[in-house]
Amino acid sequence: MTWAQVAATLLVAAVARAEVRLEARLTPLPGGPPEARGLAVLTLRDDGTVRWELRVADLGGFATVTELRVGAAGPGVVALTNPPASGTHIGRFGPLAAEAQAALVDARWWLHVATASAPDGALHGLILPAAIDGRTCGCAGAASGAAFRACVRTAVRRLPRAQRRTPGVRALKRAAQAASCGPPTRRARTRPGCCLPRTPAGNVVVERLCVPRAAGPCTRLGGMRASGACSASPPACSREAP
Repeated sequence: MTWAQVAATLLVAAVARAEVRLEARLTPLPGGPPEARGLAVLTLRDDGTVRWELRVADLGGFATVTELRVGAAGPGVVALTNPPASGTHIGRFGPLAAEAQAALVDARWWLHVATASAPDGALHGLILPAAIDGRTCGCAGAASGAAFRACVRTAVRRLPRAQRRTPGVRALKRAAQAASCGPPTRRARTRPGCCLPRTPAGNVVVERLCVPRAAGPCTRLGGMRASGACSASPPACSREAP
């Protein structure tokens, strides 16, 4: 089974009641076993709890540290069950505070695995919102802003009714309405870009969205200044460090 098939299998298992699904593709660290690999799928639910499933292979020994970290080499924030050299572990943690939930969905946390033979780290990977074929709408590659917004409306209608009423989905709809998508307009070319926080509720949109706003309105929207205009190619938000 390929890692793409593994990812699909784990995502299907987590899809029923999930609010946001995230994944981390784990790659070897220097000094770790070069053949090691792994995949983690996390499901953040409305109540702030997280279900996780971690699969590793060819780790070279039982893991001694398995944790979520702030940044690639930052402090650990959540400890997970240590997996064997090859195998799957499942667990839950939380509930997370609102600030921690925001850090998780905003790609600021990494998953780190160490072993006795690689105490500084055998595997790690950035945790990102998972793009799901058939349900994920992309602004950067949209043919037009209208097409992107239509995609979002359709995808939101597919969510469970209770989830459509959550603050995250309402925020996503507002962001999608304001986002600069498709061929650049004069406004998008001339106004500075504002990167809105990720709101991947239901994994409808997993990328950062860019709106043409000046500094003051951008801050009031909870966004951060982009490195250029929203019409930049590639979009300025995709180049921004998480």
